[in-house]
Amino acid sequence: MSKDAFARKYRPKKLADLVGQEHVVKVLLNSLKQDDYHHAYIFAGKFGCGKTSTARIFAAAVNNPGGASAEPDLESELVKRIFEGKHPDIKEIDAAASGSIDGIRDLKEQIKYAPMECKYRFVILDEAHRLSGAAAEAALKMIEEPPANVIFILCTTDPQKLKDTIHSRCLPLRFNALSWNQSFQHLCKVADAEKIDYDEAALKIAARKSKGSARNALQNLQMLITFAGEGNKITTEIAQQALSAIDENFYFHLVDAIVKPDAGEAMRIVDKLLADGRDVGEVLDGLVGHLRNLLVITTAPSTQGLIYLTDDEQKRYMHQRNSLPNGLAAAFIIEALENLAETSRSIQLNLNPQVMFEGFVVKTIMSAATLRRKDTSRSQSTNASTQPQKAG
Repeated sequence: MSKDAFARKYRPKKLADLVGQEHVVKVLLNSLKQDDYHHAYIFAGKFGCGKTSTARIFAAAVNNPGGASAEPDLESELVKRIFEGKHPDIKEIDAAASGSIDGIRDLKEQIKYAPMECKYRFVILDEAHRLSGAAAEAALKMIEEPPANVIFILCTTDPQKLKDTIHSRCLPLRFNALSWNQSFQHLCKVADAEKIDYDEAALKIAARKSKGSARNALQNLQMLITFAGEGNKITTEIAQQALSAIDENFYFHLVDAIVKPDAGEAMRIVDKLLADGRDVGEVLDGLVGHLRNLLVITTAPSTQGLIYLTDDEQKRYMHQRNSLPNGLAAAFIIEALENLAETSRSIQLNLNPQVMFEGFVVKTIMSAATLRRKDTSRSQSTNASTQPQKAG
């Protein structure tokens, strides 16, 4: 197995390597095929989804020595220097560190000359929303009146903070956060390439903990390998320990206790979940995910493409769904989600998380009881209306 950090080793070098950004790839591929480029782009999306990597790929693809290509020649010195961030015609600027008016003025002086070696000079402005007010105005002037053969790419995690006038002069491309299944498939591909022995459930945990970031997912995999020790199998238990992940069993047990109903058992489960100082937001997110899976299984004729579960997980969710109030499963889950949303809002007001979580348990048990009473009354009413009337 390579000693290189996976986030660096598996950083994409061609458009086909990008994960979960098919719409972005299509736009850039068409531009390359037509050899026709916009003078300024906004690459917007959350951290770790490939914005800066795509900017480098695009710069290398446009300036490929053999002509524009979706697969730049990775052996050429020009392309190597672009990916290393060392080519003088490709300016990479961190607006958070160099976003002052003086930095933009210096940039303006540098780009007014023709490219030294490339066909197009690129300016990749990372965290573009961090430009100071005066610097943003100066950047706008450059984008309004761009020098010949210069392409601007503004990468940002907060596009709404960019000036409207900048938006109006750029071609916006929105990068998606990865679904956990996309992250999981990517991790499996990397683990197989590295000949790592692993449980699929362990990589699912790493994917879920990545928060939609390909970079985070690879860093999580690196953590699992380090925690397990070189050559050892990455098990589910290792993933839970290394990434402080919550055992899915907790959520099954918690919902089972609420459905029984057994408020005491449900509160003990909540206590165990929060006892080690775990972030309550993470716990609530996990429970939302569990209830969402349960809702999909309850209401959708086919779950394909909606949830990604092993056969054993599917069977377990089906078993739990069958334990819910007969004919009221969907209503129960929706009530639980509404109660959970209210609990989350209360916790954000700095109220005691455990007390609020226990309140969720009791309220959801009460909601289930109310649903059962309504169902019983409806059934009795239906039965009474179908009884034959006695002759007078």
